[in-house]
Amino acid sequence: MRINSLKILFSLLLSTVMLFSCKKEDDIHISDLEGTWKISEYGKDVKYTFNNPGKTVLVYALQTETGADTTLIRNYIVSNDKRILTIFEGDRYQKSDALYTGQYYLKELSSKQMIWGNTDKELKEADKTLFKK
Repeated sequence: MRINSLKILFSLLLSTVMLFSCKKEDDIHISDLEGTWKISEYGKDVKYTFNNPGKTVLVYALQTETGADTTLIRNYIVSNDKRILTIFEGDRYQKSDALYTGQYYLKELSSKQMIWGNTDKELKEADKTLFKK
């Protein structure tokens, strides 16, 4: 009788540990990345338009110091675990040509909001919250 109680208690404890140790992969829906995202930073509006099939991102910096808008064409890749977004210039298959421009932890990605944090700990940059247009 005591052994059965111990088995049940152990099973419950193991189930609880497994439940809390699982990654929260449900909050990252990488298919939601495609489209245009907007953020206001440093007094400027910046838009990122992600094209998933082509793995390109257009970065629009609006209201620049010269008064002219700037458009940058970059490539991006997402890590296998869908947690890190890397934006770079150049061909992703020719590493020598790739110019790294930013790498971010995808902390949240839904159909309306994306939160990323910079992977460079020396920058001590706050998380960025982008909203889908």
